[in-house]
Amino acid sequence: MTIDQSKSSSSVKMPSKAIETKVIDASKDKVDKTAKKINYWAFFGLMFVTIGLIATTIATCGLNQIVFHATVATLDTILGSGAIGLTIGSIFITKAVIDKNKNLNSPKRYGVVGIANKDATTCWLNSLMQMLLNIPDLKITLKLNSHFKTFIDNYERAVKEDIKIDTIALREFLKTICPDISSDSHVFHDSHEILKAILDFFKNSNPNLRNTLIVKNHFLHPNGKSTKGVQREEDTGVLELPPPAKKQKVDNLQRWLSAKFISTQNNEVDEIDTIRRYESKKYFFGLITRQEEITEEVVVGIKTNVLEKRKLSFAPNDLFISLQKYKFDSKTSQIKKINSTVKIPFSMQLSKKHFEKSLDTDYRLNNFICHIGNHYIAYVKKGNSWFICNDDYVKKISLNDAIKAAKKAYIVHYKKLG
Repeated sequence: MTIDQSKSSSSVKMPSKAIETKVIDASKDKVDKTAKKINYWAFFGLMFVTIGLIATTIATCGLNQIVFHATVATLDTILGSGAIGLTIGSIFITKAVIDKNKNLNSPKRYGVVGIANKDATTCWLNSLMQMLLNIPDLKITLKLNSHFKTFIDNYERAVKEDIKIDTIALREFLKTICPDISSDSHVFHDSHEILKAILDFFKNSNPNLRNTLIVKNHFLHPNGKSTKGVQREEDTGVLELPPPAKKQKVDNLQRWLSAKFISTQNNEVDEIDTIRRYESKKYFFGLITRQEEITEEVVVGIKTNVLEKRKLSFAPNDLFISLQKYKFDSKTSQIKKINSTVKIPFSMQLSKKHFEKSLDTDYRLNNFICHIGNHYIAYVKKGNSWFICNDDYVKKISLNDAIKAAKKAYIVHYKKLG
């Protein structure tokens, strides 16, 4: 895919932690204002409860007759006032507790806000942007482009204010860097393909996105001789994992990764050799003035690729993995979706054998996207809390809910630790 880097705007030199802190601080200001309102509810609630308790005590103990020499009617009035005070106070305190819990679990407190699915077909982009905006270093890179910067600024504004945002304008820009996006606004797209296009667009602006996939093939020749071949390919930024050949009822991501890095092959390939020959060049009067070297690649035999090993040049800071849950059904000649669940580890270590220049590397799950039916949903982690981002619906969820949802993930993002 050819990308026009001229569409990028000037560099934004702000540390990722500074950006994240700025947004969260802004949302906390709003939270603090809400907290003050909650404190007012609690204060007046306690005040009414105190008045109610005092009035009820006076009434029930008959202290009004002893101290104030009041009548029985006054006793009843004080008792009623006490009951009313207790009721109002309890209501105020209950509201304060409810509002406090809602305030503590508010996604905006953590810098997360919903994205409207304006024409009911942008869930693929909404979920992708929720994931990318939750990667501070990549967020800085995205802001180098004016179109992404505008969206990010609107997102951060929505965290501080009650405004609606959508990805319609961003989708129009993405058409210029990803020809796969249809001009028809009512067509769904694959988040995985758009993610590759975005990473490719920004690879010259971020060294962490410029990785290399090293493929080593082991060949067996008809005469029993074995040889090796090494190819270096530009990495797309996303590890695309086809399902392992052998099916399992309870599957896991590590098995998919192992099948990607080392896979047994049994396919015949042409053995190519380069032949050089010299051809005489004739000019005036049939005189041979010089000879020109000509090289040709010809098939000289067949060899069998028996083993293929892959590794990355270095361990990326942000590891994107796409589980290809589709396969071609030869009987129907159609693409069929694989609905099996895959256990996704929330932390894992990749061996140094998977990298050319890195040691064993620890990763932590930071985001993932699920494709359910014809709908995309993002799950993002902020601090120790997980949030479901289903278009404009955003809610804090438990770790158990996140673990359960991750089994249906088809794009996962891991952050390198250390």
